[in-house]
Amino acid sequence: MAPQFRPMKKTVSVGVATAAAAAAVAVAVTSPAAAASYRAPVKDSCPGAVPLTCTLSSSSGSSVGGTVTLTPTAGGCATSVSAVVTGLPAEAVVGWHVHEFGDVSAADGTATGGHFNPAGVPHALPPAGERHAGDLGNLPAANHGGVSTLRGQVTSVLTTAAARGRGLIIHAATDDGGQPTGNAGARLAQCVLGVAAAGEEVPAATAAPVMTATPKATAKPAATAKPAATATPVATATPRPTRADYY
Repeated sequence: MAPQFRPMKKTVSVGVATAAAAAAVAVAVTSPAAAASYRAPVKDSCPGAVPLTCTLSSSSGSSVGGTVTLTPTAGGCATSVSAVVTGLPAEAVVGWHVHEFGDVSAADGTATGGHFNPAGVPHALPPAGERHAGDLGNLPAANHGGVSTLRGQVTSVLTTAAARGRGLIIHAATDDGGQPTGNAGARLAQCVLGVAAAGEEVPAATAAPVMTATPKATAKPAATAKPAATATPVATATPRPTRADYY
C-alpha cells in the first residue's frame, strides 16, 4: 500500500500576529473618531509640560509681593500650584488668576488682559470642571503678618504648557464666582510665568516676629553707708615729772 501523506496545517507566527495587531492599533489611533476616545499612556499624554515660576511685583500702588510655582502632574495634564504671597491685609482672602498675556508693563496690571479662557466657557470657582483655565479661585486667608501660603493645590483645567509665558494676577478682593470674572477687584500684584530653574522651590513663609516683653529695669544698687568717722584720739596729758626726775 502506498504511504498516505496528510497536508500540514498552516500556522500564523506569534510575531506576525503581534505586528498585525500593532498596525491595527496604529491605524485606529490615527483616525479622528478613534483618536478622540483613545487614551495614550499618562507619561506621554500632555507633552511640553515644564515647571514654571514667577516673582510677583506690586501694582496699583500696593505692597503685595511673593513667589508662585506651577508644577506639572498627571503626565503634564494637570498642575500643582504653590505660592507665598506677602503684603496682604491680615486675614484677607483674595482671588488670583492666570491671565491671557505675559505683559506686566501697565502699573495697574491691566496689560495682562482677561482671564486665560481658551475654551470660552463661563467663569467659576474650583473645583468646577467647567471654568476658565486661568481660574485658580482664592488664596488661603492671610495670617496676621499679611502672608498667604498655599502648597500643592491641583488644578485639572490648566497645564503648564498652556500657562507658560502668561500673566498671573493677585486681586484685591475675594473671587465670589460671579460673572464674568468673579468680582475680585483691583490687581494688586502681577508676574509672568516662566520656566523654573532646576530644583527651584517656593520659599517657606517666614513667621512674623514675636514681640518680646520689654525687660524690666533692674533696681539701682542700694547706696552703701559711708563709714562712720573715727573719733579723734583724745590728747593725753603730759605726765608730771616725779621728784626722782630732778637732780
